[in-house]
Amino acid sequence: MAKQCKSNPKKFWKYVNSKSKSQTTIGDIKKVGSNGLVSVVNADEDKANVLVIILQGYTLTNLMVNLMHFHLDAQQTHVKM
Repeated sequence: MAKQCKSNPKKFWKYVNSKSKSQTTIGDIKKVGSNGLVSVVNADEDKANVLVIILQGYTLTNLMVNLMHFHLDAQQTHVKM
């Protein structure tokens, strides 16, 4: 690869770009319905809708405090929500 960089820079940049792109996804979300049944949400649009509903009741300060508690609890392997 190193020898080809000078003679074929397109190949080099194609390699660099293939390694530098990252995708982040949100994992499946478990949701408790009004009937008490737990369902798994795995479609991206449905995940976004669930997160919007959850976050609507928070002010920025409350959200930051809860995320801080979540982070601290996750470090201790106990997640409280």
